[in-house]
Amino acid sequence: MSDQKSTVTFNPDQLRAEAAVRKAAKAGNPEAQFRLGVMYGNGDGVGLDYLQAREWFERAA
Repeated sequence: MSDQKSTVTFNPDQLRAEAAVRKAAKAGNPEAQFRLGVMYGNGDGVGLDYLQAREWFERAA
């Protein structure tokens, strides 16, 4: 295992997309909730977090 710390950077477009999707997801939009789950599951615009992904998928169901 490496002692180097992983650095994750996101470009401004990813940050804006995440903010817009999160706002819609929190407002109860199931499509946005699903998309946010995908984002967390892939680490796309957010940190990779399988527990958060699962939580958003469950909300979308």
